[in-house]
Amino acid sequence: MIGQLFKPFFVFLNKLLHQPLKVLFICLAVLFFSLIIQGHLFQLWRLHQSAQKLQQTIKTVRHQTHVLENKVKNASGLHFIEMEARERYDLVRKGDLVFVFPNEEENQGGDHE
Repeated sequence: MIGQLFKPFFVFLNKLLHQPLKVLFICLAVLFFSLIIQGHLFQLWRLHQSAQKLQQTIKTVRHQTHVLENKVKNASGLHFIEMEARERYDLVRKGDLVFVFPNEEENQGGDHE
Protein backbone atom coordinates (compact mmCIF):
# COMPACT_ATOMS: atom_id res chain seq x y z
CA MET A 1 0.00 0.00 0.00
CA ILE A 2 2.76 2.48 0.91
CA GLY A 3 4.66 1.50 -2.24
CA GLN A 4 1.63 2.47 -4.34
CA LEU A 5 1.53 5.94 -2.70
CA PHE A 6 5.13 6.71 -3.53
CA LYS A 7 5.23 5.03 -6.96
CA PRO A 8 4.41 8.25 -8.93
CA PHE A 9 7.09 10.12 -6.99
CA PHE A 10 9.74 7.50 -7.76
CA VAL A 11 8.74 7.41 -11.44
CA PHE A 12 9.09 11.22 -11.59
CA LEU A 13 12.42 11.05 -9.77
CA ASN A 14 13.71 8.36 -12.14
CA LYS A 15 12.80 10.48 -15.19
CA LEU A 16 14.37 13.56 -13.59
CA LEU A 17 17.63 11.78 -12.84
CA HIS A 18 18.01 11.00 -16.53
CA GLN A 19 18.13 14.74 -17.28
CA PRO A 20 21.42 16.00 -15.74
CA LEU A 21 20.94 19.63 -16.76
CA LYS A 22 17.68 19.87 -14.81
CA VAL A 23 19.31 18.15 -11.83
CA LEU A 24 22.13 20.72 -11.93
CA PHE A 25 19.69 23.64 -11.95
CA ILE A 26 17.66 22.17 -9.12
CA CYS A 27 20.80 21.61 -7.04
CA LEU A 28 22.00 25.17 -7.69
CA ALA A 29 18.59 26.58 -6.78
CA VAL A 30 18.46 24.57 -3.55
CA LEU A 31 22.01 25.68 -2.68
CA PHE A 32 21.24 29.33 -3.41
CA PHE A 33 18.04 29.39 -1.38
CA SER A 34 19.72 27.47 1.43
CA LEU A 35 22.48 30.09 1.63
CA ILE A 36 19.96 32.92 1.61
CA ILE A 37 17.66 31.35 4.18
CA GLN A 38 20.48 30.51 6.57
CA GLY A 39 21.95 33.98 6.14
CA HIS A 40 25.41 32.96 4.98
CA LEU A 41 25.39 35.30 1.99
CA PHE A 42 24.37 38.22 4.19
CA GLN A 43 27.11 37.33 6.67
CA LEU A 44 29.67 37.19 3.86
CA TRP A 45 28.51 40.56 2.58
CA ARG A 46 28.79 42.09 6.08
CA LEU A 47 32.25 40.60 6.53
CA HIS A 48 33.28 42.06 3.19
CA GLN A 49 31.99 45.48 4.24
CA SER A 50 33.82 45.24 7.57
CA ALA A 51 37.02 44.24 5.79
CA GLN A 52 36.78 47.28 3.52
CA LYS A 53 36.25 49.60 6.51
CA LEU A 54 39.21 48.04 8.29
CA GLN A 55 41.40 48.46 5.22
CA GLN A 56 40.45 52.14 5.06
CA THR A 57 41.20 52.53 8.78
CA ILE A 58 44.57 50.83 8.31
CA LYS A 59 45.36 53.18 5.43
CA THR A 60 44.44 56.22 7.55
CA VAL A 61 46.46 55.02 10.54
CA ARG A 62 49.49 54.32 8.34
CA HIS A 63 49.29 57.83 6.94
CA GLN A 64 49.01 59.31 10.45
CA THR A 65 51.96 57.18 11.56
CA HIS A 66 54.01 58.44 8.64
CA VAL A 67 53.18 62.06 9.52
CA LEU A 68 54.08 61.50 13.17
CA GLU A 69 57.35 59.79 12.23
CA ASN A 70 58.28 62.83 10.16
CA LYS A 71 57.46 65.08 13.11
CA VAL A 72 59.66 62.96 15.38
CA LYS A 73 62.53 63.18 12.87
CA ASN A 74 62.15 66.96 12.73
CA ALA A 75 61.85 67.22 16.51
CA SER A 76 65.27 65.69 17.04
CA GLY A 77 66.95 68.52 15.11
CA LEU A 78 68.50 71.51 16.88
CA HIS A 79 66.57 73.95 14.70
CA PHE A 80 63.24 72.52 15.89
CA ILE A 81 64.32 72.61 19.53
CA GLU A 82 65.41 76.22 19.15
CA MET A 83 62.11 77.23 17.53
CA GLU A 84 60.10 75.52 20.25
CA ALA A 85 62.13 77.25 22.96
CA ARG A 86 61.56 80.61 21.30
CA GLU A 87 57.82 80.10 20.82
CA ARG A 88 56.89 78.35 24.07
CA TYR A 89 59.22 80.00 26.56
CA ASP A 90 59.90 83.34 24.88
CA LEU A 91 63.62 82.68 24.84
CA VAL A 92 65.96 84.71 22.63
CA ARG A 93 69.46 84.30 21.28
CA LYS A 94 72.31 86.54 22.18
CA GLY A 95 72.19 89.56 19.91
CA ASP A 96 68.44 89.31 19.14
CA LEU A 97 66.46 92.53 19.33
CA VAL A 98 63.55 92.23 21.77
CA PHE A 99 60.55 94.56 21.88
CA VAL A 100 58.49 94.65 25.06
CA PHE A 101 55.02 96.14 24.75
CA PRO A 102 52.96 96.99 27.81
CA ASN A 103 49.89 94.88 28.35
CA GLU A 104 46.64 96.76 27.55
CA GLU A 105 44.95 95.41 30.68
CA GLU A 106 47.68 96.88 32.85
CA ASN A 107 47.28 100.25 31.14
CA GLN A 108 43.52 100.31 31.65
CA GLY A 109 43.85 99.24 35.26
CA GLY A 110 46.54 101.87 35.88
CA ASP A 111 44.39 104.72 34.54
CA HIS A 112 41.62 104.11 37.03
CA GLU A 113 43.80 104.01 40.14
